[in-house]
Amino acid sequence: MSYLWVWLEFFSALPVFFARFVLPRITGRVVVAERCPVDFLVWLAVTLRRNVFKSFIGRATLSIAFSLCECMVYVRADEGVLLSRRSALWDRRVIPVELRIYDSLARFLGVRVVDTSGKSVEESLREVVEIAGNECV
Repeated sequence: MSYLWVWLEFFSALPVFFARFVLPRITGRVVVAERCPVDFLVWLAVTLRRNVFKSFIGRATLSIAFSLCECMVYVRADEGVLLSRRSALWDRRVIPVELRIYDSLARFLGVRVVDTSGKSVEESLREVVEIAGNECV
């Protein structure tokens, strides 16, 4: 049953990817997004409690991400910082798992990382803008 569900989720995500990434790029606009197709994969992995990254859907989604996202920057914070921002029991269980997955993916994919732990919003934003201006052009 979960296998069919994964395919339904994948096909339902495709129009979202198209609308948020493909259409704006076709019209010549630069897309700055808080979320990208990689987040869909992390959500699937956490929801299903299995490694979806080596599956066809995982490989296809990563391929879509790299073809649509010219420059990816992973903005993260330490587990304690993230947990201090959330109080829901579900978040407190999921955040450590998501953080491990995102950290592993960032290393595997070789994306730039901005760690916001101990930094102000202004400092973190300046770092992201610097990366975008220097490396994402």
